[in-house]
Amino acid sequence: VTIYQRGRNPTNTGIRTFILSWCVQGRRSKERFVGDLFAAVGRADEINKAIAEASMPGRKTKVSVDELVARFVKYQDRRADAGEISSKTPERYRSALDHLIAFAREDREPTKREWVPNRDLVLRFKAHLQGTLVGAVTKPDTGRLLSSKGMLLILATVRAMVRWAVEEGLLPTSAAVAFMQAGRDR
Repeated sequence: VTIYQRGRNPTNTGIRTFILSWCVQGRRSKERFVGDLFAAVGRADEINKAIAEASMPGRKTKVSVDELVARFVKYQDRRADAGEISSKTPERYRSALDHLIAFAREDREPTKREWVPNRDLVLRFKAHLQGTLVGAVTKPDTGRLLSSKGMLLILATVRAMVRWAVEEGLLPTSAAVAFMQAGRDR
């Protein structure tokens, strides 16, 4: 990661704008960072770590989608019990993540146990959501396509779960990067 300072420092506060630039597999990326030099170097180290983890062969963890969703919802239940979030939130998350579980069962063979999201998987999941019917279970003839708000809620919930799984060490950092990219190109 290369760090460039943008502009001059008008005051001596130490707060500056930096551009972090890097290249992975022939694809260039940039990120704007506002802060002091030490924080910019720290962010560059995080990006370097994500790149290194993504390039390591065999770095996948052995966590299935079902298990990952169950752990995440259990964690949200504990947060609800502690009063950090609404008591209805874990069930809403579970409902949104049911779409991910259904997609994962359709998308890959049942013998494969590990699940690590990458950019291709995120795009396939978004395409799956585009064609998802809701309401057809209770009334088969009245199914309708999932609304754009519904899709955004599901994607935000999956992004939150992946971010949590990365922090817990259940998924490599590259998993969160795949969903960050998906969130930027809406």
